[in-house]
Amino acid sequence: MKVLALIDPQNDFVDGSMGVGKEKWAPAYDFILDLLNKGEYDRVILTKDWHPIHHCSFTPQGGPWPEHCVENTPGAEAFDNLEIVADRIILKGKDPDTEEYGVDLLEGEVNDEVDIDVVGLCYDYCVACCAKMTSEAHPKAKVTVYAKGCVAIDPAAEPDFGLATVK
Repeated sequence: MKVLALIDPQNDFVDGSMGVGKEKWAPAYDFILDLLNKGEYDRVILTKDWHPIHHCSFTPQGGPWPEHCVENTPGAEAFDNLEIVADRIILKGKDPDTEEYGVDLLEGEVNDEVDIDVVGLCYDYCVACCAKMTSEAHPKAKVTVYAKGCVAIDPAAEPDFGLATVK
């Protein structure tokens, strides 16, 4: 099985409170659209930050980040309605007291022998954590991060992708 994982392609990360900017997002988004248009994937998974208003990661609560991707707000919605291509949407960061950059994208899957391509926003945090968690929890899975389909919050960061391959 071949899976495409779209990590946090949300409005707040494009041009909202933590936005990388549409000019930086545009080439990554075009790359993602090309992957989708090729039709090579059996499934598409989309993750979203989905924070309550008083999340621990927000600066008013002593966290490092401005308020972002607050549940049921336009900033939390997927850019350009990307939800419509997803077979599964995973909401993360819902617990107000727990920081959650990543999730195991294959949690609950019986078959670990899958190819999973990973793209999206916050390459240095959320993309890296999802790739690491998934690759380490499912060593038979082939997890590949496509840097051309990602944008980082901090371009100078050196993220840990675990057992995943970065192309």
